[in-house]
Amino acid sequence: MARSTGRELNQINIDAMLVQIAIRLRWGAAGLDLVEMGLVMYELGKDDGSVSTFYGMHSGLAMGSIGLLGDEEQKARWLPGMVKLEKIGAFGLTEPDIGSNAAQVKTRAKRGRRLRSQ
Repeated sequence: MARSTGRELNQINIDAMLVQIAIRLRWGAAGLDLVEMGLVMYELGKDDGSVSTFYGMHSGLAMGSIGLLGDEEQKARWLPGMVKLEKIGAFGLTEPDIGSNAAQVKTRAKRGRRLRSQ
């Protein structure tokens, strides 16, 4: 796997910040930059690490992914409710025989099908 250069990492941070700013301006989120998000996660994690993990998954991974990669219909459908915590973003990582290797996860969602845990 090729290592990222400082310039590439800086561009990733800039892209992430622009997505957060866009979510704030259009959908009413706090619009924190990466340092502010890190401080919030640090403080949340002092009492319970799972709260910090939830915040990171919900506001960063879930909302950030929709903000960056979602079309306008998806953004309008999901982001307003997620900002108000009426809808919760999640990330399913662990599955049998794979553990927590996200690149090897085989579970896929299909429109019109309901996911069930075993």
